[in-house]
Amino acid sequence: MALERVPGNSPEQIKAVVTEALRRQLAAGVTTSATSATQRQVDDRLPWIVASGPPITIRGGHCGFLGGEVSGASEIVAAERERAERHVDVVKVMARGGMMTAGTDVFVPQFSIEELRLLVEQSHAAGLPVTAHAHAAAAVDQAVAVGVDGIEHATYLVRLADGPGPGGRPATCHR
Repeated sequence: MALERVPGNSPEQIKAVVTEALRRQLAAGVTTSATSATQRQVDDRLPWIVASGPPITIRGGHCGFLGGEVSGASEIVAAERERAERHVDVVKVMARGGMMTAGTDVFVPQFSIEELRLLVEQSHAAGLPVTAHAHAAAAVDQAVAVGVDGIEHATYLVRLADGPGPGGRPATCHR
């Protein structure tokens, strides 16, 4: 996965990773790609980029290493304002923890419903749609309740048991 190669790389190295990923996507028939970058077009022969800037996440939250960590209402407002000033196409929020970010919980929302509602209201006031990265059922429900414009993944993942399942992993179910 390309995101695993982001931390510690220079802007030139990141651009090379993005360009190669876009070439592979185009070869597979993809013509538009969403990204955490704000650069919309690497090369006009590659897929068009829908830019979001760094995804908004809690401190220590999923993909926090991309630079979108916030804590509390004032930082949420500032993060949305920064994205609007950067002229992003969409505001992306990590509505739950992630499988590739150690220490986060994939089964629970990262934000309170009030915080997520604030983010959506601020983004909509600026004319920007919001997509929520959400596998967990609770995060999907929360995102729908506050009026996000799109949900990425939405697998509706729920925890069936508090103890570990086979192989030491939590027992899970997709609804």
